[in-house]
Amino acid sequence: MKDLGEGLSEKSSIHDLLRALFRLNGELVRVRSGHKVRFFHKEQLFALVERGWGGKTLISLSSEPGLGRAAVERLAPQTVVLDLLEGRSCLSTVGESDSLPLSDPWFDVPLPVVCLHEGALLFNEEARSRWGELQLPLETLRNMATGEEEAFESEGRHFMIRHLGEGRYFLEDVSLDFLTAQEIVWWAAVGKALVSRMKENGASIERFAADSRRTREDKSLLPCVWEGNLLGYIAVRQSRGEGEGK
Repeated sequence: MKDLGEGLSEKSSIHDLLRALFRLNGELVRVRSGHKVRFFHKEQLFALVERGWGGKTLISLSSEPGLGRAAVERLAPQTVVLDLLEGRSCLSTVGESDSLPLSDPWFDVPLPVVCLHEGALLFNEEARSRWGELQLPLETLRNMATGEEEAFESEGRHFMIRHLGEGRYFLEDVSLDFLTAQEIVWWAAVGKALVSRMKENGASIERFAADSRRTREDKSLLPCVWEGNLLGYIAVRQSRGEGEGK
């Protein structure tokens, strides 16, 4: 596959694409709209021009079906294809383009899934509707084994990504879990700081389980509660010398 750079894209006009096809001796244009990949033969593009659509873009022609899989498979593998993916254009052949299916069963599931193909990220409709097209760590994705999970941050949100296999990845927004974890760590640090200061001032800290018998008898114990759940009790004791000083 030969990278042609950013001169053409799925937003180029049909006139521009036809000129490029003739210049490159190409027969087909492959364009992605959402998670769907469609092929257009240059004869179809001519027909669109005759209908007065020469100034339109392929991405805007959602009503045009393009070539079916059977029609593409009947073409010779060496047939030249102009690929338009992720704002870039590449020159390939039908044999190479066929490595990316016209549809993908993962894209129809009601879960956010992304596909990594030839360096391009293809988001299914569920992922797009939730977050648009995220900036994902491509190098991390390439190195992930099937079943492996990685955490990453994108556009101020925190995600967990799991490799489903064959370049398909499941995305999960864990921003709320991340904030909760930060909150827990913060209050744990606050508690440690307070305990350290009290010990420096001569106090001792004793910990009791929530179901300890003593907790029902000793009213001086301090209950430790997190989000409505009783985790246990602590007793703060001043040393005898400290108490006498007061």
